[in-house]
Parts: sequence; C-alpha cells; structure tokens
Amino acid sequence: MGVKQPKGWKDASAISEEFKGVKMMDVDQGLYQPVLPAEAWIPDNEYIVYSVSQVKLRYLFKVQFSH
Repeated sequence: MGVKQPKGWKDASAISEEFKGVKMMDVDQGLYQPVLPAEAWIPDNEYIVYSVSQVKLRYLFKVQFSH
C-alpha cells in the first residue's frame, strides 16, 4: 500500500471524450493526502506484480511532478 493518494478524482473526458468513464487524479483539489497506516513502505501508489499474466494494462501515462 502506498503512503499517499490523490485528494480527488475526475472523469478523464476532460482531456478527451475518448477517455470518458476513466478516472484520473483531479489536481484542482491538491496533489496528495496521506494514507494510513503510516508504516506502509511503498512511497507512492505502486503495485507489486508477481505474475505478469495477471496484469491487463489499459493506459500508460507519463507524469512529471515538480515539488
């Protein structure tokens, strides 16, 4: 489990109607909020994959954050 998550979500149709029904992070609400338990060790919302055959990747986004 990650230690932070987006503060809110919105429909990705705001970018393109092609993405209608897909949820994306709503940066207008702020970037992140902490997630409990605080002792979680993965720094972001990442997923560990043990078997590639169990993963179906539909979208891949490249995001650049400036802190």
